[in-house]
Amino acid sequence: MNTPPDYLDSEGWLRPEILATLDAEGTDIHRLCTPLGAPESWVERYGNDLLICSRDQGEGDALLAAFRRHRDEYVDHGFAVARIFLKPLRQRPDNTPFALLDGDAAASRVTTCRELGLRYKIDLGAGYSTGLFMDQRANRQFLRSLKPKRLLNLFSYTCAFSLAAAAEGAETVSVDVAKKALDWGKENFALNQIAGTNKFYADDVRDVLRRQQARGETYDAIVLDPPTFARNKQGKVFRIEDELASLIEAALPLLAADGYLLLSTNCETLPAEALIATALDAGRKSRRPVAPVPALPPQGDIPDGHGAQTAWVRRE
Repeated sequence: MNTPPDYLDSEGWLRPEILATLDAEGTDIHRLCTPLGAPESWVERYGNDLLICSRDQGEGDALLAAFRRHRDEYVDHGFAVARIFLKPLRQRPDNTPFALLDGDAAASRVTTCRELGLRYKIDLGAGYSTGLFMDQRANRQFLRSLKPKRLLNLFSYTCAFSLAAAAEGAETVSVDVAKKALDWGKENFALNQIAGTNKFYADDVRDVLRRQQARGETYDAIVLDPPTFARNKQGKVFRIEDELASLIEAALPLLAADGYLLLSTNCETLPAEALIATALDAGRKSRRPVAPVPALPPQGDIPDGHGAQTAWVRRE
């Protein structure tokens, strides 16, 4: 499925008039450019800040020059650019702050942005990750449309999926080994004044799944978004290719009948078709069959193949 042609111009820049469409849905955090012929470079918008992401200095310079040509048009359509940052894309991400190319160096790098009417804390000084993965907007929108009563968010990072579900009245459980990420998630809940029953577990996902199953807990939506590769404090290595099937099998007992499971990964060897096939096989083995959900319409600001690989399945 291709990106709607009216979102991007011939060079991969978001058409300025689309800013009004995004603003109407309450969104000011999105991809601004995915240049043709440079798949490893792109430009992101965070409120009034711009982030150029590039592996190559020359491509980064070219994107900056191209943005300056488009700048007046974007300003005319409501994007008042305050600062421009550069994010070098490294083979091994680290916590090096983004370089400020233009704007007030004294201004706080912690800011607030909107997605689908919800507010998120964004940190442009935290290092490699800013606090929200903008390529998941369509999935969060779909989750909200499901209006789940209970959500289990595994490898939850800053709990964006939990916030999206809670905004529709769901009880949520967010699980991540990083307490700092969960604390960030709690800040997002506070930003939106969302109360209710929302739990945060800084723990190993498999341990939480075992405890939840022992208690007989069930959820009508589960998000499973594990890292591609990780190493814990004991030196144990996690590779998604080796772990995905067993993680799905461990999660399925907690998925209620007619419940929805989102599978997501940045692993290039696991396209959406492979995620679905793995889920179908896990469902057969566990005698908890699932069925694929039709692919969502494309997220217009990010072309196909430029975001996480994701797939939804439904418990039969």
